[in-house]
Amino acid sequence: MIRLDHSTPVVLNLSHSLMPANLLPELSKLITKSLSIPEENAKEITEETTLESLEISSLELVEILITIEEEYDLEIDIDAVEARDSLQTVGDLIELGRKHGLGTSSAE
Repeated sequence: MIRLDHSTPVVLNLSHSLMPANLLPELSKLITKSLSIPEENAKEITEETTLESLEISSLELVEILITIEEEYDLEIDIDAVEARDSLQTVGDLIELGRKHGLGTSSAE
C-alpha cells in the first residue's frame, strides 16, 4: 500500500496488467493446470481449440473462470449458464479476458 500523505492510503492493483498481450500461453497453462493435463500439452492448445474437445464440463469452465479471477484479481461478470452457452473455444475465453483488461495496460 502506498500513502500519498499520512492519512490517505492508495492501493495499486496491477495484477491484471502483468499478463502479456498474447494471452494464449497463459490461458493454456491455466486450463491444463485446472484440468490436470500435462503442462507440455499446453502447446497444443490454440485459439480455435474447442472447450468441448478439451472435455471441459460446465463446472470445470466455472472453475477456470474463478482461477482467472483469482490469478489476475478480476471480477468476470458472467454466470455459469451464459459461460456455457457463449464460450465455445479458447479464443472465446481470451476475448472475455480482454474485455476485462487482461493483456492490456489497464482494465477497460
